[in-house]
Amino acid sequence: MIVMELPDGTTCEYRLRATKRGLRLERSCASYDLLTMVRDAGWAIREVKTEMAHSRLLRAFGPNASRTAAA
Repeated sequence: MIVMELPDGTTCEYRLRATKRGLRLERSCASYDLLTMVRDAGWAIREVKTEMAHSRLLRAFGPNASRTAAA
Protein backbone atom coordinates (compact mmCIF):
# COMPACT_ATOMS: atom_id res chain seq x y z
CA MET A 1 0.00 0.00 0.00
CA ILE A 2 1.11 3.49 -0.79
CA VAL A 3 -0.32 6.90 0.16
CA MET A 4 -0.43 9.48 -2.61
CA GLU A 5 -0.99 13.21 -2.23
CA LEU A 6 -3.03 14.80 -5.02
CA PRO A 7 -2.44 18.37 -6.22
CA ASP A 8 -5.41 19.66 -4.16
CA GLY A 9 -3.73 18.39 -0.98
CA THR A 10 -5.97 15.37 -0.37
CA THR A 11 -4.38 11.99 0.23
CA CYS A 12 -5.53 8.58 -0.92
CA GLU A 13 -4.25 5.06 -0.32
CA TYR A 14 -3.57 2.74 -3.26
CA ARG A 15 -2.30 -0.78 -3.78
CA LEU A 16 0.90 -0.76 -5.82
CA ARG A 17 0.95 -3.47 -8.50
CA ALA A 18 3.80 -4.36 -10.84
CA THR A 19 2.93 -4.90 -14.52
CA LYS A 20 4.94 -5.46 -17.70
CA ARG A 21 4.69 -1.73 -18.44
CA GLY A 22 5.57 -0.44 -14.97
CA LEU A 23 3.87 0.19 -11.64
CA ARG A 24 0.15 0.79 -11.25
CA LEU A 25 -1.77 2.49 -8.47
CA GLU A 26 -4.98 0.54 -7.86
CA ARG A 27 -8.19 0.99 -5.92
CA SER A 28 -11.47 -0.83 -6.27
CA CYS A 29 -12.77 1.62 -8.88
CA ALA A 30 -9.63 2.98 -10.57
CA SER A 31 -6.15 2.13 -11.81
CA TYR A 32 -3.43 4.64 -12.70
CA ASP A 33 0.11 4.46 -14.01
CA LEU A 34 2.37 5.60 -11.15
CA LEU A 35 4.96 7.38 -13.29
CA THR A 36 2.32 9.27 -15.29
CA MET A 37 0.50 10.45 -12.19
CA VAL A 38 3.70 11.67 -10.51
CA ARG A 39 5.28 13.23 -13.60
CA ASP A 40 2.26 14.63 -15.45
CA ALA A 41 -0.57 14.99 -12.92
CA GLY A 42 1.43 16.36 -10.00
CA TRP A 43 0.75 13.55 -7.54
CA ALA A 44 3.35 12.85 -4.85
CA ILE A 45 4.21 9.75 -2.85
CA ARG A 46 3.69 10.58 0.84
CA GLU A 47 4.02 7.20 2.53
CA VAL A 48 4.99 3.67 1.60
CA LYS A 49 3.05 1.44 4.00
CA THR A 50 4.11 -2.09 3.07
CA GLU A 51 7.39 -3.84 2.47
CA MET A 52 6.04 -5.18 -0.83
CA ALA A 53 5.37 -1.66 -2.13
CA HIS A 54 8.80 -0.54 -0.94
CA SER A 55 10.45 -3.45 -2.77
CA ARG A 56 8.56 -2.67 -5.97
CA LEU A 57 9.63 0.98 -5.84
CA LEU A 58 13.26 -0.03 -5.24
CA ARG A 59 13.24 -2.42 -8.20
CA ALA A 60 11.66 0.17 -10.47
CA PHE A 61 13.52 3.32 -9.42
CA GLY A 62 16.60 2.29 -7.43
CA PRO A 63 17.72 2.99 -3.87
CA ASN A 64 16.87 6.70 -3.97
CA ALA A 65 13.16 6.06 -4.57
CA SER A 66 12.22 6.33 -0.89
CA ARG A 67 14.30 9.44 -0.33
CA THR A 68 12.78 11.13 -3.37
CA ALA A 69 9.26 10.27 -2.23
CA ALA A 70 9.82 11.70 1.23
CA ALA A 71 11.16 15.04 -0.03
